[in-house]
Amino acid sequence: MGSTGHQLGAAFAAFGAGVIREQSGTYLPAFLAAGAMGVIAAGVLLLTLRQGRTAGLRAA
Repeated sequence: MGSTGHQLGAAFAAFGAGVIREQSGTYLPAFLAAGAMGVIAAGVLLLTLRQGRTAGLRAA
């Protein structure tokens, strides 16, 4: 399932970048949006890992 989700996300991102390019004439907004999503994903991952560690300490 993870691979399917990854492929669908890649297809959606490529299509969205094409739409943005047609509308604005540049890929810059698509690149900025992709970068922002990457930073958000990294933040969610760090928060998830931190909560997992503190939950393990409380259970012990």
